[in-house]
Amino acid sequence: VDTFVHTVELTFSDADWAEIIEIGTDACEYCDDPRPYFPARMTVDGVGVEGDVGVRLKGHSSLMLAEGHSFPFKVDFNEFTPGQTFEGLKKVNLHQNRHEASNIAEYAAYGAIRSHREDDKTPVPAPRTAFMRLTVNGEDLGLYNLVEQVSGAYLDCHFPEPRGHLYKPEEPSEHLSLPVGHMID
Repeated sequence: VDTFVHTVELTFSDADWAEIIEIGTDACEYCDDPRPYFPARMTVDGVGVEGDVGVRLKGHSSLMLAEGHSFPFKVDFNEFTPGQTFEGLKKVNLHQNRHEASNIAEYAAYGAIRSHREDDKTPVPAPRTAFMRLTVNGEDLGLYNLVEQVSGAYLDCHFPEPRGHLYKPEEPSEHLSLPVGHMID
């Protein structure tokens, strides 16, 4: 629901949170190693997600622009609890938007895309977004945008008879690569 600011709480073991902080503090522009997922408990608007979720750092420049511990995160609901989803989603992204003072540009852009009509009736697909206030291990990290993950599940939802490819830019080449399994006729 995008009519109010949600509250999201993540709780890690102290050792895992310390390792996340270390990884985030040592962030580099182009990291070759895949970032590990850490198990966490997650509460959204006071309601706990049943099983552990997987949380990892995400981004390159956005990670480098993070202030304090306000890192960008990716949350995978079934990384540690197979088959688990939240509101039908397998993954979401938590964007801190420190580079954008109003914290509204990304939210407004996705909303504008969703409100556009290709043929005067069919909306253009774009990830769902919501504002949220993030707390990690009791530390208030501030206002974030929660953004739906664009993945195979997203394609299946928005393109019942898709034709094309889902591309993702990979660092440091800045070339687009086609993830295996996401080719569509």
